[in-house]
Amino acid sequence: MRSILISLSGLVSIITLCAQKGIPIRYEKNMLQFPGGTDSFETFWQKLDSLIYTGKGQIHIMHIGGSHVQADFWTGKMRQLFQKSVMGGDGPRGLVFPYKIAKTNSPYNYSSSYTGKWKTCKISLVKKPCPNAGILGYNATTYDSNATFKIFFRYGETYPFTAIRIFYLDDSLSFLPVPDLPDSLIIDTFKGKGYIQYSFKKPLETIEIKLQKTDSLQKRFSLMGLQLMSDEAGIVVHNVGVNGASVKSYLKADFFIDQIKIVKPDLIIFSIGINDTHEDDFSFETYTARYDSLIKAIKQVVPDVQIIFTTNNDSYYRRRYPNKRAYVVQKAMWHLAKKYHAGYWDMFEIMGGLGSSWDWWLAGYMQRDKIHFTKKGYFLIGELLFMAIMNAYGDHLRKVERVD
Repeated sequence: MRSILISLSGLVSIITLCAQKGIPIRYEKNMLQFPGGTDSFETFWQKLDSLIYTGKGQIHIMHIGGSHVQADFWTGKMRQLFQKSVMGGDGPRGLVFPYKIAKTNSPYNYSSSYTGKWKTCKISLVKKPCPNAGILGYNATTYDSNATFKIFFRYGETYPFTAIRIFYLDDSLSFLPVPDLPDSLIIDTFKGKGYIQYSFKKPLETIEIKLQKTDSLQKRFSLMGLQLMSDEAGIVVHNVGVNGASVKSYLKADFFIDQIKIVKPDLIIFSIGINDTHEDDFSFETYTARYDSLIKAIKQVVPDVQIIFTTNNDSYYRRRYPNKRAYVVQKAMWHLAKKYHAGYWDMFEIMGGLGSSWDWWLAGYMQRDKIHFTKKGYFLIGELLFMAIMNAYGDHLRKVERVD
């Protein structure tokens, strides 16, 4: 039997140390709650059982949010902990985007470069439309057939991959994206609806994509994202984050649902909300209605996906006073978790409730805006959420043992 390598005592010591430094963490509240019951979540726990006990297969976790998620400190910490929790299987990196093209911040563990002239957009810009955005909420378009882009890992983190899936606007006007590799390394090519997939003879740690004009009608290439893949068993944690994004933003992404269907996540963690509370039409009714629309569309294409809702962190509104709309988000997330038999993680209460971000800032765990965390703050939040999920999984294991 394969064992789970989780140092919960180590995480508790981290949390205790932070409390000693003046952060008002309520770590007794650090748990997943299931207001609609836990029965439907058993399907996810059973997939985790299978991976741990047999060492075969992959589990795909997708974390969706705004700037908290795009930078990947929060999600990246969970990725590290999830992949370390299962012996012998790290899994591939999953979804990536060449953010340098969009002149925005990349996740800390990989970066990109590019050549040629590109026009980019993101779904969170209210006054600027972003046609042909996909699962990652960005689009990059070029009319230069000599343009290229490259993805590479950094800071010692590597996620070798043996296949790549490129999401793009696949029509008669599009150039063909092709890996800049010797033909001998590309052992298989598969063209699906809205993407092309290449398989490689050996694991790679970097990839450059060039464009080919294969028809006189072709005049542009419109990129939505990439997925780095392998057959290695493990847990794949995708960070799907767009700076400034609200729920309404994701509803505007033309190919978001189509590409969710292709990636097929087993678990989605929703952390969209901090930007919604700054919108003029924010209310319990509009916020839950938009989430309903998003979840129903997702459930139509991946009906068995399980969901965890995380509440907003405590934050300051316009840097002046605590944002009491966090209470509305709490109520909405609880309502949604009950309706969809999902998990609920109350980050707002766990970090100390209204006004607690001031103490987190003084201790160096939040930035001056009291909305965003610092790197170590995001790492801590990632550790807390991971621990809450694994404690809930422990409840499942104890339940199975009682039945046996």
